[in-house]
Amino acid sequence: MKIKNILFPVFLLLFNLQVMAQVKKANRLYELYQYAEAIPHYLKSLEKDSLDVQIIQRLADCYRFTSNYNEAKDW
Repeated sequence: MKIKNILFPVFLLLFNLQVMAQVKKANRLYELYQYAEAIPHYLKSLEKDSLDVQIIQRLADCYRFTSNYNEAKDW
């Protein structure tokens, strides 16, 4: 029982760190105006945290800046 109590928080921490790394990389690309390269990183981070409004907004902006207006509208 103690192992489960320890492993679950460790798993959550590692999962959260992975999401944060994807968002950090995507944000760096966004700030460098590399919107097309940022899109896959934002999509991957949304697979794990689909309720983050800032990520959704940035993803929509990336699609808009790359002239993909239908995807921008969807997001």
